[in-house]
Amino acid sequence: MGSSRVPWSTWCVASAASLCFAAALIAQPDFKVIHSFDDGTDGNGSYAKLYQSSDGFFYGTAYSGGEGAAGTVFRMDFDGKHFQVLHAFAGEDGSDVFVGVIEPIVPDGYVYGTTCGGGAEDAGTVFRVRADGSAFEVLHDFSPATDGVYPCSSLTAGLDGRIYGAASQGGAHGFGTIYGLNTDGSGFGVVLHCGLDDCGYPSAGVIQGSDGLLYGARYNNVMVPTASVFRLATDGEDFLTIYPGFTSYPTSLLQASDGLLYGAVQENLFRIDTSGGGYLSEFGVGVNPVSEGADGRIYGSNVGGGQNLKGTIFRLRYGEDLFPEVLRDLAADAWAPTSPPIQGADGAMFGATPRGGDHDQGAVYRMALVPVYTITPSEGPAAGGFSAEVYAWNFDSGASLRIGGIVPADVVVDPFSRTITATVPAFPPGTLQDVQVYNSDGTFGTGHGLFLADFADMSGLDPFHWAVARVFRAGVTAGCGNGNFCGGDAVRRDQMAVFLLKAEHGSDYAPPPCEGLFSDVACGPSPSFAVDWIEQLFREQITGGCGGGNFCPDRPVTRAQMAVFLLRTLHGPGWTPPACVGVFADVACTPQPAFAVDWIEQLYESNITGGCSLSPLEYCPDQPVLRKQMAVFLVNTFPFTL
Repeated sequence: MGSSRVPWSTWCVASAASLCFAAALIAQPDFKVIHSFDDGTDGNGSYAKLYQSSDGFFYGTAYSGGEGAAGTVFRMDFDGKHFQVLHAFAGEDGSDVFVGVIEPIVPDGYVYGTTCGGGAEDAGTVFRVRADGSAFEVLHDFSPATDGVYPCSSLTAGLDGRIYGAASQGGAHGFGTIYGLNTDGSGFGVVLHCGLDDCGYPSAGVIQGSDGLLYGARYNNVMVPTASVFRLATDGEDFLTIYPGFTSYPTSLLQASDGLLYGAVQENLFRIDTSGGGYLSEFGVGVNPVSEGADGRIYGSNVGGGQNLKGTIFRLRYGEDLFPEVLRDLAADAWAPTSPPIQGADGAMFGATPRGGDHDQGAVYRMALVPVYTITPSEGPAAGGFSAEVYAWNFDSGASLRIGGIVPADVVVDPFSRTITATVPAFPPGTLQDVQVYNSDGTFGTGHGLFLADFADMSGLDPFHWAVARVFRAGVTAGCGNGNFCGGDAVRRDQMAVFLLKAEHGSDYAPPPCEGLFSDVACGPSPSFAVDWIEQLFREQITGGCGGGNFCPDRPVTRAQMAVFLLRTLHGPGWTPPACVGVFADVACTPQPAFAVDWIEQLYESNITGGCSLSPLEYCPDQPVLRKQMAVFLVNTFPFTL
């Protein structure tokens, strides 16, 4: 066997594409690319299965690229809007990141993974990175002769709190190792040095079964190509080959909810029991590793084939499905997948591809099996009690509905019109609620935050309600507390700093720590409210404060000041508005221009405001900006994507 670090992939050649699948498509799920990789910033090519951790985020890796040009670890939310590179590899800390990350059996705030190369001896590493990206550690550098080389398969979280994995080559016999270590990097030990005839070349890594034993698969093509599935105890004892009959490269193992082992070899899917007697089921589909969905089906992907010859995503239920069910024929937006999709907590399937995306450097996709699109009305009194209609796809006549986790009353399911009607239950005011549709076969879908239970002090009849709802959905503000929005209160300067920066950078933006720039805004030891945001507003040259080294955080923002704040945030500090022409009766342009008149008139010309009075047309520059007016200003200025 050669020493190439490029993992084996399973391909359906174009000439035999029709043999890969022989199944009709179901009603198409909702497929969206939610992130496109860009080599120089966040990575190039994701070969690895995603992982949804206990914090709800999805974690993954890119094989190469990033700031260090050697791969990245990233996390993102369900729609890709909040994407963060947690670590960029540079070679000495690892490279060639083919597999994904895991959490230990008791989550500790870190995710753990391996690199196929790099490290002190260019033989691979085990690493961990804090889930927010604030810390990274190389836990172990592999040494070829002693503990193995090329740990190119995924780690597994041991029931004993340790982490286990496999190196595909090296070790005492040269044919790979099974190893374990503690989560702090201590206690590294080789569980078993693989021989040619036992676990030699453990290509699929190891998993821990419900019985506490480690299960793995290996492939040997030194003489005659042979492959097998094996098991052993975590101390290396009781090694047993439980299925010796493969002749193709095994890519993974999975213990499903039925207790059986599922996996893939280069041309087939298989399942066996764990006793060593076992049985084999084969399907000629040419697949990658597989995963299990909440519906008990096995989900997988095919690198090639399909209608577009760019791969497919499929599922099947052993014992019931003669052929895999094609869920998606992949196209140029996301293609050549080498890992299976995983099911997220919202019922959708999430996966990554090494090709496709805006730069053809890989993509992350979300595929909703039961897409839930809208609820009408999408906002309403928190007390509930009114009828609403949910629009969704791919649900059956036995489907059930939940709004905010509550099964509503008066549910009427109509698959033909793709609607479900129900009476909306009561919710806490000022909250967003998910809408979920569950099928009788176990598949389900989620519309995230589709329904807004109105603020207690902001009814749907209020003319500012639409703007308040939009800034709330965008995460710019959560209201003033206790289910209220306090729309009639004046906006303070410290509050405005938060509103502007979240509108500019996104709801998950966090500014750098404060340094103590203003004499009336304490940085420590008891920091003032929003001090980090206030100082960042100054760094971005949106404001210079209120004079004398002060910021005046408690002072209300006037409508004239708001014009400057908004346009500087939108266009940048070097931008200047056109000269005034005299639009508003109460904002003089000549002979003595009023404060910020150019900015005020540009706000009007940009359709951000219509003023405070139409006849005569006035702006009311000295009036304080109310919170509900602030919502309109922000919505009309910034292109919030919901």
